[in-house]
Amino acid sequence: MFPLVKRVRQRLIKHKLATGRGGFDLVFGRSAVDRFVPTTVNRTARRAWDKAGLVPITLHEARHSAATLGSYAGLGDLELTHIMGHSSVNVTKDIYGHVREDQIVVVTQVLDAYLEAEASR
Repeated sequence: MFPLVKRVRQRLIKHKLATGRGGFDLVFGRSAVDRFVPTTVNRTARRAWDKAGLVPITLHEARHSAATLGSYAGLGDLELTHIMGHSSVNVTKDIYGHVREDQIVVVTQVLDAYLEAEASR
């Protein structure tokens, strides 16, 4: 089971009620031969970006954005590994383990506090 944020869940339910279609058909399209049609995926994504007035990014970039948002929201490596479908936590850390600037500020503050406490002993 994967998390589905409220906004996305509500849109998927609304779409399914309006069209009777859901699941993979909603995003990935469908053909008689293959359930995953790359051209349909790209076309559907492009329309969504244009409709929202956003600069288009690739679906792979969207995947990385989702993982980064999860990290910023406080998800741990194990949760991100599960959501991203990686084979191990190490794979997730290798890909998304970069240090964010806000973390550097916190690390600096922690080190400053430690050094000040040690200096006052």
